[in-house]
Amino acid sequence: MVLEVERFGRWHELFDALCVERGHYDNLALAGAFCARTGAGSRAAYEAALKNLNNWRQGHHRPSPRNFRILTQLLQVDADPALLARWNALYKASPSPATPGVSDEGAAPVPTPTPAPPSRFRPLPFDRRGLPIAAACLALAAAVWGVSLLLPASKAVSVATVGPIDVSGQQVYYLEQVTARVGESAVVHGKRGLRCGEQPPPWEEVLPYLPELSTGVWTDGGVGFRVSRACGGATPVRAVVFTATRPGLDAFLLYNDPVTLRVVE
Repeated sequence: MVLEVERFGRWHELFDALCVERGHYDNLALAGAFCARTGAGSRAAYEAALKNLNNWRQGHHRPSPRNFRILTQLLQVDADPALLARWNALYKASPSPATPGVSDEGAAPVPTPTPAPPSRFRPLPFDRRGLPIAAACLALAAAVWGVSLLLPASKAVSVATVGPIDVSGQQVYYLEQVTARVGESAVVHGKRGLRCGEQPPPWEEVLPYLPELSTGVWTDGGVGFRVSRACGGATPVRAVVFTATRPGLDAFLLYNDPVTLRVVE
């Protein structure tokens, strides 16, 4: 596939198309490469990179000049003079940032002089080290009070079961919240292939990229399918199963989606 660079009028559109052309259908591998280039190896830094890449690809804001240079290197933009020229021109022409008060460094929104109406909830600041404090607090609230933040309750909160799980040939749902007792298991998410309709990678390739847990272990749930808006229908995925081994709480991003695992006695 050869990109027709002149047909792109906005930097984020070219960036997204270039990611797809380079095989980055999700941001997982690119976020890992980004962290390796910046020397940041913590989970918080990786989750922040995932969030920023998603925002950049959707045009919510543009990267800082430093991060822009890193993306230029990672995507090998400078190997094509025509692509590099268009890439640089669109970046310079894009607002900085595209959304007022938002930056890719995780800074808090700039307050406006207009007083806000009374509310029982107030926006929380972002942690500049990576993972937003607000996201962590909301994830904890979701685990404690059973609040669904993004999905309908029927698909956001799991019903854990005892014993191994194999959902081969079945539909796999992303679960935002999992509450389980020690020894119980639940399907949390599904890892799809690089392209819609392709078979997902083997478990041996999926496991190393899953977050480290304090409450349990990851196991293979077989190959089922997910109904994907990006693919326009069903596409194969490898089910990612969580098995609880000790009480506690884990909150993280998995395939760009927030997940909270709560294990009770």
